[in-house]
Amino acid sequence: MILNQVLPSMAYVLKKANPGSIFDLVTGQDDAFCTFFMSFSAWIDAWPYCRPVLILDGSFLKGYYKGTLLTACCQDANDHIVPIAFGICDSETKASWKWFLSKVSQTIKYRHDLYVVSDRHKGLIKAVSELLPHASHGFCVAHLRRNMTPKFRGSTAGLGWKFKAAYMAATVKEYHDYLSMLDSEDPRIRTWLEKLGVNTWAKVMSGPKRYNIMTSNCAESMNKVNVCAREYSVSKVVDFLRERMQQWFTERKEKAEKTSTILTRKCEKRIVALQAEATRMKVCQSLFFNHKSVHIFISPYIIPLWLSICHLALESVSLCPSISILV
Repeated sequence: MILNQVLPSMAYVLKKANPGSIFDLVTGQDDAFCTFFMSFSAWIDAWPYCRPVLILDGSFLKGYYKGTLLTACCQDANDHIVPIAFGICDSETKASWKWFLSKVSQTIKYRHDLYVVSDRHKGLIKAVSELLPHASHGFCVAHLRRNMTPKFRGSTAGLGWKFKAAYMAATVKEYHDYLSMLDSEDPRIRTWLEKLGVNTWAKVMSGPKRYNIMTSNCAESMNKVNVCAREYSVSKVVDFLRERMQQWFTERKEKAEKTSTILTRKCEKRIVALQAEATRMKVCQSLFFNHKSVHIFISPYIIPLWLSICHLALESVSLCPSISILV
């Protein structure tokens, strides 16, 4: 595609109006469009205050330029989607992901506990291992679930909830119990999942760095927001992204200014609801002095007191207290 002067001029004006932002336009022979990368300073500045989980995804552009829009985003403490960067290139390949991730790694501050969530695109997996070698890499469980149905055709309708119970299990014992249920669907499922690496999809095996982000839905939701813009020219796509993200940040800033505590609005509402629920619980001393038993309705939970926190204390490893710690 021959490049007109709209995109270079737009990048120049946006960079001048937003100091610290990064816009990189690469052209080939005869000013043919190759790649475009953009990351506003507001997105870059937000990254250190968000969960260190980088969510990656790609989507097709359907306008005159049949390229690909690459997306990198994360989540803040209120579970809001926060964009990190967008890239426009010819197609989704290992080379394009290496280009995009190299720009992202140069743009945002390195974090030692970085975790990457994406689908199982081969080029993307290789690019992450080469460009972000110290980051842990997990797969989107929604993509895994969609791949299971055609791969294991003899399975029943219970496959979905059994797999979800396995990847959302809070303890290793629960994980193995639900994995045994998957064996009843098809013994090959366990082998397939273990070959992927249990630390890439099971929450209890992934460690706390993944938080509770089990899917790449954030990036996919971002792509759904941009679905109409994908019919536009490249310059129109860029302007649409700028306008929509500007609207998001403005609305969130106004809500944040009304916050009265150090907690996010979502976590505060969650704790208030749990405090009300905790009044219906009974705490009993066990026979051993190093345990306490919390009876939640008819389900007892034994909590070792020598641990600073139990496996129930942090809700879905999101660092928001669960009901047992509020009793």
